[in-house]
Amino acid sequence: MPDAASLQSAIKDKYGVVADLIEGHDGAFEVVLNGKRIFSKLKTFRFPEHDEIFASIDSL
Repeated sequence: MPDAASLQSAIKDKYGVVADLIEGHDGAFEVVLNGKRIFSKLKTFRFPEHDEIFASIDSL
């Protein structure tokens, strides 16, 4: 999970919180904040950029 670990580290550095990493299945990479999905690799067919996750977090 190198992409997940990198994003987890970036979230900790920027927001001071540790994101939970939960192993997915079938290529899933979902980012969920307070029960709301803010990114889905299954829908976009790619991994997110850190800045787009930060923008989604900041907008909530």
